[in-house]
Amino acid sequence: MLNTWGSYYGDPDIKLHADIPEIESFIDPNGNEQFYISTDGGTYHSSDALNSVWNISLDGLRVSQYYSNYSNPTNPEKIYLGSQDQGFQESLPGTSAIVEFDQTISGDYGHICSGDSGISLWTVYPSFAMRIEASSMALKFYDFVGSNYLWMQPIIADWDNADKIYAGGGGVNGGAHIIEISYNGSSLSGLEQSFDFAEGNANEKIASLAISAINTQYRYVCTTDGDFFYSTDGGLNYAKNINFAAPDNHYFYGNEIVTSNVDQAKVFVAGSGYSNPGVYVSSDNGQNFLAIDNNLPQTLVYAMAITPNDELLFAATEAGPFVYVDSLNSWFDLSGVSAPDQKYWSVEYIPLINTARFGTHGRGVWDFYS
Repeated sequence: MLNTWGSYYGDPDIKLHADIPEIESFIDPNGNEQFYISTDGGTYHSSDALNSVWNISLDGLRVSQYYSNYSNPTNPEKIYLGSQDQGFQESLPGTSAIVEFDQTISGDYGHICSGDSGISLWTVYPSFAMRIEASSMALKFYDFVGSNYLWMQPIIADWDNADKIYAGGGGVNGGAHIIEISYNGSSLSGLEQSFDFAEGNANEKIASLAISAINTQYRYVCTTDGDFFYSTDGGLNYAKNINFAAPDNHYFYGNEIVTSNVDQAKVFVAGSGYSNPGVYVSSDNGQNFLAIDNNLPQTLVYAMAITPNDELLFAATEAGPFVYVDSLNSWFDLSGVSAPDQKYWSVEYIPLINTARFGTHGRGVWDFYS
């Protein structure tokens, strides 16, 4: 054993990640044995019989498995990423068209959001929520209490209060509750809301949640059993759509809800589309839904992003990057001949540069722009 599993987090350049799928060795032309150790934190090289190792994947490789991306809306060159086992990353300044990133903290991070246009950021690790002060990269943590959370809990920003987010529980005594997480200037605290979306089902969890950016009184929640709830009074009361089963969620990451930028009653929900449509739209605040899957392949939709005028809806999917053109009522494949053949896990639309920015699960971040 070269190091304990926890050692990697503070020193990923010379400490092995604990998940090791392969070890290879060969004799070089000088007769010396060279080792390469493949881990979930990168590939390591050793030339001294594994007495020491060096992570050769930290610079230039650009194959991180990304769960989430967030760009500063007024400075889109500033990008923040949540990855599988290669931590929370931020872009480094430079002039190259290919952006370099720094792994600021190790681990698994996803669902990045911000309520103040990137001044502060929020993300989740499988057991806690983390707030980041963007200017200093100072970190604050909130440990989730109780049980019945997804492995990577969905979170959303409170558009009325940048120091608050909402997480999909779980709960202190199980169930499926929304957890309010607040920052008081020095620390984070959590408050469990009373409504139980599990309705007595011990295994039902919150898979996604959303708040309308037009009118924050309009709120939506989807569960792992496909139950869809909507509120028109800021979450004081929720109603369940008993005639609609939302698409299945990804088993540890959830599914997706996106609200319109022009119609406060319009909302989209997406998820697994292998045995049913993968994307639906409601024009009456979630009371009724219609499928919008024309020319969308049978695939899993991880995330969506919509343009300010609602004309284009982008989808990050298991089958690649897609865009729905509202006026044509059809989806189109954006891959072309240059985009990587890979899972596209996240997407955001950046109005300042007319760009849809996708995060892939193994081939970096890709921009699609007009």
